[in-house]
Amino acid sequence: MKLPGALAGALLLALPLPALADRPVYLEVAVPDRAALATISRLADVDSYRPDRGTARVYARAEQVAELERLGYRVARLADPGANPDAGPDLALGAPLGLWDSYPSWSGYVAMMQGYAAAHPGIARLVGLGATTNTVRPHALWAMKLSDRPDAEEDEPEVFLSSTMHGDETVGFGLLLRWIDELTAHYAPGSSDPYEQRITRLLDELEIWILPLANPDGTYFQSDAGVSGAIRYFTTPAGGNSWVDPNRNFPDPEDGAHPDGMPYWAETQRMMAFAAGRSISLSLNFHGGAEVLNLPWDTWSHVHADTDWFLDWASAWAASAQVAGAAAGLGPSYMDDDYDGDGILGVTNGYAWYEIDGGRQDYTLWEHRGREATLEVSRFKNPAGSMLPQYWDANREALLDFLEIALRGVRGLVTDVFGTPLAAEVAVPARDLDRSETWTDPDVGDYHRLLLPGTYDLRFSAAGFEPLDRPGIEVGPGDASRLDVVLLRPGETPPLFADNFETGSTARWAATVS
Repeated sequence: MKLPGALAGALLLALPLPALADRPVYLEVAVPDRAALATISRLADVDSYRPDRGTARVYARAEQVAELERLGYRVARLADPGANPDAGPDLALGAPLGLWDSYPSWSGYVAMMQGYAAAHPGIARLVGLGATTNTVRPHALWAMKLSDRPDAEEDEPEVFLSSTMHGDETVGFGLLLRWIDELTAHYAPGSSDPYEQRITRLLDELEIWILPLANPDGTYFQSDAGVSGAIRYFTTPAGGNSWVDPNRNFPDPEDGAHPDGMPYWAETQRMMAFAAGRSISLSLNFHGGAEVLNLPWDTWSHVHADTDWFLDWASAWAASAQVAGAAAGLGPSYMDDDYDGDGILGVTNGYAWYEIDGGRQDYTLWEHRGREATLEVSRFKNPAGSMLPQYWDANREALLDFLEIALRGVRGLVTDVFGTPLAAEVAVPARDLDRSETWTDPDVGDYHRLLLPGTYDLRFSAAGFEPLDRPGIEVGPGDASRLDVVLLRPGETPPLFADNFETGSTARWAATVS
């Protein structure tokens, strides 16, 4: 929600001087072509690009604004997207009572997360991922783990939802906090209600991780009492603006370590440690400032090997959100941004939109063989809390459908002849490139390869074992096909009468499909 200039100016003047000095200038810059966009990207922090309008929105310091103007770029100053008094908190914690039309204070947020875990011990675990950078007003990253057996490692897909790594993009923060409430409130084994049956199945068959707020230092930059005054960036230990963009601070597939020239911030390290300690099959990262699903890659001009799969569910999400968003009062143009010109409204290829180096999406795919996309859920970055119910209504069904995607494709266990789980690679050689292969979870040996319906040839490999090819695996539109495999060491034959082998068989039949 764009503030009138006078109101935005009055709000900025009311901020304490250190915070005012730390705040970036938000600009719209005329961009004649992609070469100019590359130049602007080297001078300032590009937030979004509108090729149809020939403009980019950027964050910049005062000296960067002067340099852009010196080079002849036409710039227009916009209202600070994080400075919105209507985004104020509900200090009485009304949201858990069903209002959901406001943002919590920092202490309110922590109390809500603690409350959900305490109220639902059979399905919820609150996990601290570590402290953030700010030591003056300390915060922490809190993730909720939801599953029917939250303390067990199971043969289940792991799904990760997170939001607001850019601290002033707060809609996803509100939506994911409400999603925790929704999942815990409607988990009802034995229920005859179709909606509760869907949610119960998700918690029974998935391991769901939700991190509503990935940059609390930025979101509560101005005050722990509320999100007005939020900034995009990480803070310094003293609580000032570090100017480190959270979505440029990861290792990059093309540019390697530290593509932004900065050390990995504490929050980035926490996310990298989380990713290394899990086997996430599917993840979604909520942003704001546009209304589009951004698909990989961001750093390379070519697309991901599984682009057909990405496009299938992303276009379905956008179509669902467009209809539901109109019904919710967001207008007929909700979730219809199209920045790559392919005609699929609400979906864009990242690089075709504008290049990002050091983003979390590409890091997840490249370093951890995950499947992650970025959801730009609202054109307004930090809107009035009263708009949150509309965004919820627009995306709730699509989010439910998204979680169910993790249960499709092909899945199974990879073990040795004694049933020991293996750290293995699962490849579809005819299509895989750029590390698009899937890994097993070495603790359980389970893998979850997300694919569209079709017939695929799979290859299983692990260090110290002979690779195994399984051709002609049929994948349907419903639940994932089951394919368990046993890998053999060179020269090894299956021991007779082993529990997981047919009596007397020594052939490499050790795969079953159902």
